[in-house]
Amino acid sequence: MLYIRNLALGATQGAVEELDRRKKQIVQRLVDLGPSTVEGLGKALQLNDTDMREVLSELEKEGIVALDESTVSLSA
Repeated sequence: MLYIRNLALGATQGAVEELDRRKKQIVQRLVDLGPSTVEGLGKALQLNDTDMREVLSELEKEGIVALDESTVSLSA
């Protein structure tokens, strides 16, 4: 039972680290290049639209980015 719990915790931690890595990549790209389209960011970071929007939604909730229909920018 302990093995299964540790396995689940490891998988959860890995997913959180991957999300954090993606967030950092997006923010760094916006810092470097300025506002971008969701599609352009996704292609540059090799993320599909669903994953891209999930990460952007998290960043928007955190107040880091501003997202309209198709453009992403750092929050002022």
